[in-house]
Amino acid sequence: MALIGTKAAARILGVTVGRLHQAAWLEKFPPPAKVNGGYIWTLEDLNRAHKVLKGRSLNLAALPPDMRDLVNRNTIVA
Repeated sequence: MALIGTKAAARILGVTVGRLHQAAWLEKFPPPAKVNGGYIWTLEDLNRAHKVLKGRSLNLAALPPDMRDLVNRNTIVA
């Protein structure tokens, strides 16, 4: 399971980091786990956020290959 930082999550979701933080702060979706003061996003967290921000589920096949690789890694991505 990939654990993704907020900056990489924003790139995957196609939004700015500020918009992602604002949506989490306004509790539009349950915020992901916090580690050392920053959010750590899982694929489930990305799906929830994408549904709220874009109105549809996250389609991994539609992502560019480099973004798809970020989600499929078994590491922490900052």
